Amino acid sequence: MDPDIVVMKMALLLFVFSKNLCLFSSQLSKENINTNAIFLIQNKYAEIIWRYLIYRYGYYDAVIRFMNLIQCLLAVIQTMYHLQTVQSHVEDVILLAENTELKLILDDIDQINQTYMN
Repeated sequence: MDPDIVVMKMALLLFVFSKNLCLFSSQLSKENINTNAIFLIQNKYAEIIWRYLIYRYGYYDAVIRFMNLIQCLLAVIQTMYHLQTVQSHVEDVILLAENTELKLILDDIDQINQTYMN
């Protein structure tokens, strides 16, 4: 990530207005999301960052810094996506363990009932 605090703050705003961010919350209603507005805001922040980088570092360094910034943001989005799928996998494993425990308890109860009935 770029050590320039202004770039970091704008990068966070760019990330917040990323269309992909809505993938990470199952509680959001997709009807309430105006993807065109998000896209326009994201583009505006990207343009502001780009212009700032050119002003501050010149064209050549701006290209390198902007490319690094985008790679960093894509890595964060990809990591968050994988974390979300890992979390759902963890929840599935917990549910499987709970169901297995319940099945074993019910089997024990059946064995106890059969023992007392015979």
